[in-house]
Amino acid sequence: MAGIGASFFLAYVIEATWLASRFEKNKRTEYFLGGLTGLATLGFLGVALALWLSAKPTPFHHTEDLYFWLSSLSLGALGLLVAFQPVITHVWLQDGSGN
Repeated sequence: MAGIGASFFLAYVIEATWLASRFEKNKRTEYFLGGLTGLATLGFLGVALALWLSAKPTPFHHTEDLYFWLSSLSLGALGLLVAFQPVITHVWLQDGSGN
């Protein structure tokens, strides 16, 4: 799961870098890129936290399930963000230009 999360995060960084160089600089696009970066960071931190916690011995029985689902949801959110980032950007740019 860590390999998948790292791949998604790398894909996000490449997409965000490409997008940031093509946006005009104004407050609206800075907020948009900040929101995308925040979502990606939360997904990455969720995966890292779940993997770190799953390596620790705990007295609870169902914590492994909690860590697994936290990792799965974080990976899913990060993957969806990577997959839909071009569409979100297209809609955002169309909305801003008045077309």
